[in-house]
Amino acid sequence: MPERNITETSSILRLEDRTGHHLLLLETKEDMTYYPGSRHSAGQVLFKVTCISGSASKRSEGFDFGARVDTALGIVKLTNGYIYVPPELRSLGLGSMLFNKVIIWVKKFDHSIEFTPITIDHARATPDNLIRRNKFYSRFGILFSPYGNTGIEAGESLPGLKIGDLKTLVTHEKGIIEMSLREGLIEALNAASILGRNAEDLARYNERLKADVFRLEQRLMKKARSAVWLKLALVMSLSATGALIWKKTWPIYQITPERLIESLKQEAIGHDASDRGLGR
Repeated sequence: MPERNITETSSILRLEDRTGHHLLLLETKEDMTYYPGSRHSAGQVLFKVTCISGSASKRSEGFDFGARVDTALGIVKLTNGYIYVPPELRSLGLGSMLFNKVIIWVKKFDHSIEFTPITIDHARATPDNLIRRNKFYSRFGILFSPYGNTGIEAGESLPGLKIGDLKTLVTHEKGIIEMSLREGLIEALNAASILGRNAEDLARYNERLKADVFRLEQRLMKKARSAVWLKLALVMSLSATGALIWKKTWPIYQITPERLIESLKQEAIGHDASDRGLGR
């Protein structure tokens, strides 16, 4: 009877970019079937990524990489149908790290078995995509035909490549840190604590800013009152009605500039009407 063994593990990935750092949950599920008395085995692996924190967590629900092998049937598939990394997590080395895990797992099987060519859909098999795509896969020993009359050939890796032709990366670039769930939890709590302190600092700064704005408004109002009173003094020195205006406005304590200007306007209007009535 075949023996089946399922193994599940979890870890935390920490990535950094210009927007800050991202924490990702990496869940690995390996499903293996062994045939007693036979050298054949079959299995599949899935690396599922879920965004926990960071800008990517607001826009991405997650993604996965996977592979399947059946040595009895000679089936080796290096993907679960596609290879996809969300745009906000690209160019950080995450795709290279996950595909490297796939290759490491596949290389546990018979190296003489050919793997199914990787096919890029026709829309993506463009000249502009060749350099980036070939650079990614060539590091793992997977080569693509650079040209093709129909474009289909350009979107498929070369046939006849075997597990033994695959290469693994010694290290992945961009400084991705993989840690245990416990370490990742501490990391997340520290990040939340820092965000909390930043929010408190921002609130205090906002209060200080409000106080500074209030003091500035008071100073400007004081200067405005001084300017109005200075203009009033000038008007009184030049106008025959200066004494009357002074008599009316002086008793008003803390008169506002608006009220004072309005008083001057009304006084001027009254005198103008009086002058017209006398026929001056």
